[in-house]
Amino acid sequence: MCLCTFCGEKSQITCSRCEQAFCGTEHQRLHEFQDGSACYPFRIKESAEVGRFIVASKDILPGEVIFEEEVVVAGPNQETIPICLFCHEEVDCEFLCSSCGYPFCNDHCLTNCDHELECQILSVAHNKEKKNVFRPSVINRESYHVILPLRLLLSQQKKPYGYNMVNRLMDHNQERQKFPYWEESQVKVVDLIRNAHDQGNEIPEEKLHRIVGILEVNAYELYASATGAGFRGIFCVGSLLSHSCIANTTHMWSKSPPFVNKCIASVSIKQGTEICSKYVHPATGTWNRRQELKSGWFFECRCDRCADPTESGSSLSTIVCKTCQMEENDSQMSWALPKDPLSWFTNWICHTCGCEQNGLTVQEKMQSFLDSLKYIIYHHRNDENKYLDLIKEAKSFFHPHHQVFCQISKWFLPVFCRKSGMSTKDFPTQKLIIKLELCRNQLDVFDIVCPGLTKYRAKVMFEYVDVALALREKGETGLKLPDPFTLQSMAEESYHILSLENHLTPFEECIFYSLCMILKN
Repeated sequence: MCLCTFCGEKSQITCSRCEQAFCGTEHQRLHEFQDGSACYPFRIKESAEVGRFIVASKDILPGEVIFEEEVVVAGPNQETIPICLFCHEEVDCEFLCSSCGYPFCNDHCLTNCDHELECQILSVAHNKEKKNVFRPSVINRESYHVILPLRLLLSQQKKPYGYNMVNRLMDHNQERQKFPYWEESQVKVVDLIRNAHDQGNEIPEEKLHRIVGILEVNAYELYASATGAGFRGIFCVGSLLSHSCIANTTHMWSKSPPFVNKCIASVSIKQGTEICSKYVHPATGTWNRRQELKSGWFFECRCDRCADPTESGSSLSTIVCKTCQMEENDSQMSWALPKDPLSWFTNWICHTCGCEQNGLTVQEKMQSFLDSLKYIIYHHRNDENKYLDLIKEAKSFFHPHHQVFCQISKWFLPVFCRKSGMSTKDFPTQKLIIKLELCRNQLDVFDIVCPGLTKYRAKVMFEYVDVALALREKGETGLKLPDPFTLQSMAEESYHILSLENHLTPFEECIFYSLCMILKN
């Protein structure tokens, strides 16, 4: 008996092109382009170690669509400032559902939300607690924990084709029981649903914990704003992608219902190669990256990048050797790298003098700088001098490609040498040179850890082109600036990457417009 490629149920349909089997038209649509002209270029495989994953069924070119799908369910992050339960835009809580008390933008969003079933359960919970869930001018971050698990539970009746496939994903419940959120979700999700649902007593706790686990391990964060708003979603195909510390795909999310995920190849992918995504920011150093993967996805990554002290040549974990720095001229830096990157207790060793630095001390120093950066972001977001002082201090401890510099650049580049009413060339040459160096270092890292058609590279390429053109216009010829042809090519690549996106933030739209102007001139 043939089984469905996606959910394992008895098949009803067979693809005439590749002979894969499907339980129905819904899962067949996950397998082919919307016009039905061709199969998507992937096949599902399975292993005991990672569960199901996907591989390329043919050679895939950069920019080629690997699959496109609508979300199974989407909903607010566990804790977020108030957002609409339909479109997930930030709201002021002036418009609330009269039954359950949750906020919407307006009656249009409430009407289009398919909110009836979840509203019945939330209303019972609301009445039992005898309190208003949301009120204008009062930020309630606690009442969103239940929404996405409840929606996945209800999808068993409303979207069985999606639920049946998602239900085969790993939940890591055995490992998750050791973490604090297990007890928190027991109260805010499991108990709440069981007490409020008409058939709550018939829903096993294990099932609800499994739903929470599936979401915790497999959902994607679709949007997160600096103000604290955010929402997640889980997908049939997208949730099958394993993590890679150098991913070969990029996801392009739409920010409005039905929340489409378009996955494209960011680099060339050979037939038979696993198709991978990234679970953590690619410019995170090995120790922090492996820690995030262990605590969030319950595995210890041992890939080539993680095992390499240089992180594939990116130097994201490389620091200054303090011994050599004291003995030599400051301009002649010697670098220390993790002695054993796969050990949680590794020291950093200098390959010039052989001296070691305690790993815990290194981690504490890095965290101290990241905490200082966080303070600047929240309290001095646009103060150039605060960033510049932090950069000056960091140069004594970290390689220019280190995670600390990447994090600083992420927040500093968009505001550095940028002011209303001024063009880039109006800023002092010395500041432009500093910005050029930051861009160059950031690009060196991104070209290694998130190569190809990634938005990370596109935005930094724009900043680099923008400041390089300004320096050329100012007549600065002694800086080894790229020639106009190279800058034109970089601008075209940045424009091309951003043009592929389903959604651009307001700042990214400004970048896109500026690139249009650069290419027009």
